[in-house]
Amino acid sequence: EVLAVAVISSRIVDDDQLRWLMVKRPSEGLLAGQWEFPNVEVWTSAKADGKKEKKEKAKSKAAIEVPIIDPTKRSKALDSFISGILDEPIAKKKRKQIKDAPITHIFSHVCHTMWIEYNHLDEDIALNKRWKLENGREAGWMSEDDMKDVGITSGVHKILAKVKIM
Repeated sequence: EVLAVAVISSRIVDDDQLRWLMVKRPSEGLLAGQWEFPNVEVWTSAKADGKKEKKEKAKSKAAIEVPIIDPTKRSKALDSFISGILDEPIAKKKRKQIKDAPITHIFSHVCHTMWIEYNHLDEDIALNKRWKLENGREAGWMSEDDMKDVGITSGVHKILAKVKIM
C-alpha cells in the first residue's frame, strides 16, 4: 500500500505542549482502534491486481513493484481527507512534502510505503482535544505523552521521529 500521510502539529489555546493531529482507525480490521496520523491510501496492490488469479501470481513473485504516486495527487487526496477533520481554512494550509525517500513500514502481511507531508500551524488551535468525525471515527490533538497513554504503532513512531529531526 502507498499512503499519503499528513503530520500536522500545533499548540492548543491554554496548553503549552506541542500537539499532533491524530485519527483513530476504524474499530474493525488491521490495527483496529489504533491512533495514527491522518492518511489516505493512494495505491494498493490488491486493487492493482484486480482478479484473484493475478493476486496469486503476485504472491509468487519475489516483490511487487510499488509505483511512485504523483505528489500533487497525494496532496489533493490528503486535502480532501483533512477537510473532513479540520475547518477548511486550516485544512488547506500548505504542507511541506518531505522529499526524502518514503518511510517503509512492514507489519503482518502488509507493507506501507508512506509519503509524508508536514505543517506546523503557527496559530493556537481553539479546539477540543478530541472530537467525533462524520464518518464515526475519532480525531484529536495529542501530545507525545498522550500517544504513550493510548499506545501508538511503530509506524507512527517512525513518522514522528522523521518529522522531529526536520
